[in-house]
Amino acid sequence: MARLDAVRTLWDPEHVDRSWIRERIQLIPRLIKIAKQARPDLRVAIGEYNFYAEKSQSGGIALAEVLGVFGVEGLDYAYYWNIPPKNSPAADAFKLYRNYDGKGGSFGDYRLPVKIAKSNSDSGIAAFSSTNQARNQLTTVLINRSYDKSARTVLRVSAKEKLVVKSAVLYLRDEHGFRNSTISCADSCEVILPALTFGMIVMNI
Repeated sequence: MARLDAVRTLWDPEHVDRSWIRERIQLIPRLIKIAKQARPDLRVAIGEYNFYAEKSQSGGIALAEVLGVFGVEGLDYAYYWNIPPKNSPAADAFKLYRNYDGKGGSFGDYRLPVKIAKSNSDSGIAAFSSTNQARNQLTTVLINRSYDKSARTVLRVSAKEKLVVKSAVLYLRDEHGFRNSTISCADSCEVILPALTFGMIVMNI
């Protein structure tokens, strides 16, 4: 629980760190603010980060969320320490964003804003969305941080023009590894995320 909770210290202005610090840290926005005040063109990096427990599902979930947070908060660079074990949950968190299908499929290159209903946010759901223009895809990472509760999640896409979803696949990483399944996404996508899982919905449009 502490590991997953620690992710919030990177961005959440309301989160009070549970360690000896006992303060609102909001690390990435704080670093970016300091950098911009010093020099507007100064880049910001976090080096040698690691949330440990690379072989446990909670370690993979923490890393999957951290990678999404880096993008949302506008971090320029991040360097992971060191190399996660092959096929471990931590390694699969990177795979989710960079090669989810083993064929070079990746999270998109343009981030989309995501709104999470309060009921889902309170239950431990995190989401990050993007477009992959080269492949005509919408990609959405979904994470269920809960240790004991599955979550019904409905994904709706708002656009100026009606989107026609030709097909959609859910790539899900649970304690046994990755699996994928075709899902129906007409006006919305509805999936059940088991406890302690992370995955990606890929919509071909």
